[in-house]
Amino acid sequence: MNVTPLGKLTGFVAIEKPSTKFDDNGVYSCQVAFTGVSAKEMVKLIDEIMAENMKKNTKIKRMAAPPYTIEDKTLVVKFKNKAQITSRAGEVFEKGIKIFDAHNKPVTGPLFMGEGSEVRVAFKPYCWSVAALGNGCTLQLEMVQVVDLVKREPGSSDGSPFEAFVGYTEAKKNDNPFEEDKNDTEEDFHQEMVDKINDPNYDF
Repeated sequence: MNVTPLGKLTGFVAIEKPSTKFDDNGVYSCQVAFTGVSAKEMVKLIDEIMAENMKKNTKIKRMAAPPYTIEDKTLVVKFKNKAQITSRAGEVFEKGIKIFDAHNKPVTGPLFMGEGSEVRVAFKPYCWSVAALGNGCTLQLEMVQVVDLVKREPGSSDGSPFEAFVGYTEAKKNDNPFEEDKNDTEEDFHQEMVDKINDPNYDF
C-alpha cells in the first residue's frame, strides 16, 4: 500500500459516504491537490507504476491517460474505490474507507469532510489494459488521514448556492437541534473517460 504526502482535498468529496451517481452500488472518491516537492513525488510514483504496467502488457502499445492532471503548477490526483465488491462466488462485500485523525486515531463519527481539508491518502494501484484506452492505472482509495479538517459548506452537498437559515424546512428535525443533517444528497465531480471504466478489467 502506498501513502501520499500531505495534500488538500479539491472538488467533490465522497470519502465518508459513497456516491451513487454513476454506479448504483456506490463509489468512494476524492481528488487531492499537491504542489512543490509533494507534487513531484506523486508524479514520479504514478508514472513509474504506469510504466511498469506498460512493460507487462506489450500487446497494447499505448499508455492511457494518467489518474492526475496538472494545471498552474498544481497536481490533482484522483482516487476512488467501489463501495461493494463481488467475489467470484457471487458474495457481495460492503467496503468502507478507514479514516484517521492527525494523531493517527481512528475516526468513527461523521466529519462532513469538505474541500480544502488537508489529508494523506493510503491507496493501492490497480493496473489495467484496455485496447480502446491503453495501459492505465486506477488508484484505489483505502484510508485517509485528516490532518486539518475543513467542513463541507452549507449547500455544497446538493448544489444549492444559498446559505442555511433558521426557518421553514421539509427536512425531518434531528433530536439534537445543533447536529448537522446526515442525509445530504451528494453530487459527483466530473470524471475523465479513463475513470469511468465499466469493463471487466476494472472489477477490482
